[in-house]
Amino acid sequence: MQKLNSNMEGSDVTINHNELVNEREDGNLALLAEVFTEQSEKKTDTENENDRLSDSTALVQNDTNDKIAAVSMDHQNTCRITEEESGTASKHISAINSIIKNTSLDSVYEEVINTPSCEMCHNYEVNLTKMQDTERNLREQLSAALHLVDRYQTELSGERLYRRELEIKTTTLCADNEKEVNIAKSENDECAKQLHIVDEKCEKLIREQRTSISRLKERLRMLNKDLINLSTRYQKLLGINRKCASEMQAQTIELPQDVDQLQFLCLQLREELIETRAAKEHAEVMLRDEIATLEVQRKEDEIEKRRIEHAYNEKVNGVNQELGFAWSQLNSMKDASSKVEEMDKQMAEYREVIEDLEKQLQAVQKERADLELTIASYKQNVRMSYLRFSGKFFESFRCSTLQQELDTSEAVQKDFVKLSQSLQIELEKIRQAEQEVRWQFDEDVQACNQCHSNFVKNRSKLHCYHCGKIFCALCLTATVPSGPHRKPARVCQVCHTLLSR
Repeated sequence: MQKLNSNMEGSDVTINHNELVNEREDGNLALLAEVFTEQSEKKTDTENENDRLSDSTALVQNDTNDKIAAVSMDHQNTCRITEEESGTASKHISAINSIIKNTSLDSVYEEVINTPSCEMCHNYEVNLTKMQDTERNLREQLSAALHLVDRYQTELSGERLYRRELEIKTTTLCADNEKEVNIAKSENDECAKQLHIVDEKCEKLIREQRTSISRLKERLRMLNKDLINLSTRYQKLLGINRKCASEMQAQTIELPQDVDQLQFLCLQLREELIETRAAKEHAEVMLRDEIATLEVQRKEDEIEKRRIEHAYNEKVNGVNQELGFAWSQLNSMKDASSKVEEMDKQMAEYREVIEDLEKQLQAVQKERADLELTIASYKQNVRMSYLRFSGKFFESFRCSTLQQELDTSEAVQKDFVKLSQSLQIELEKIRQAEQEVRWQFDEDVQACNQCHSNFVKNRSKLHCYHCGKIFCALCLTATVPSGPHRKPARVCQVCHTLLSR
């Protein structure tokens, strides 16, 4: 009997070893295929992202906020799913460990002793077969858990690479923004200098024009004064001549009695008349020339005044245009400086988001280390339990215990598979929702997206205000504050979990 048992144990160990080797090779191949698929998907996503970045270089400031928010949301979702799955796996492993630790050796010994000797061999063989099946299942679960840990490690490494790329892009954007800020500041200083120079030129031109206008006004006043003096002199001369003529008319004419004296007087008077006429004509010519000269000079002064006023108006208009252009540039520089300040605030917010993501990543790494320690302790407990219950007196108890563990592990595995499938489905739905229109129309949906119950005429279709999907009134009960007035908005459970974080 002992030889049979030893042969069966040796064959089982060999079979289990071969099965473990095959399972490890299959797991490694599946892991390599999954890693290659994920790398190709990430490479494709990276190429698509580079294309989008090259196409939207002009709108990089507006797109930066949306991209980093989406990346942070995706990273938070991935970290949340990893934390939930890690917590679930750790709970399952702790449950299995508690089941193993809570076994009682005394009860096993009493059960073995109380078992009839005739049935012991048959029960031993049956229990040994069940024990081997249970051990094989436990090893499969252990390999699945190790495969899951490796997959989580691969996902974490991918998230690290993606976070590094995001940090590099953020650093590049910061450098570009700093360059733009420096250029805007230099242009602002240059515009301020040009505006100061234009103001000085304008003030100097205004002073010169005012001086020339005052000089021309003084000259015009002098010309008007000279004209008034000339007209006064002319009027005086006319008055003197009239007075002399009246006096001459009033004088008595005493003509000489002698003809010779009379002729001499006539000749003398004739000469005086000729001289007087000549002097009068000369004076009139001089006055006319002077008046004409003054009139021409006045007209020239008026023309010069108009020309100077026109030139002054043109210069003032040019200076006003330059001043308006300078003010427009100054306003544009102020707008650019305000935009730069807003971008600085956004970069500070992005740095805070990156720090939060780093903290979350450290927490996930810590939980992963705890999970690895738990798995190592689970392996050690499995080995110890295998060595502890390898004797022939504990085979029956081990079979019953392992049967219970098998049932528990199968239930846990089913729950774990359901949870993983539901999480994968929700994650795939969230990823697909980022590449399509989120809003669902009433005529396109006939059943609730959560409970899958059909809509009838008396049941209303309600939309989630975050993802846009349609749910029934029983499934859409969660609310989150939205908008500047913080009004409650109806959201589904998945969106409520995402928004509550």
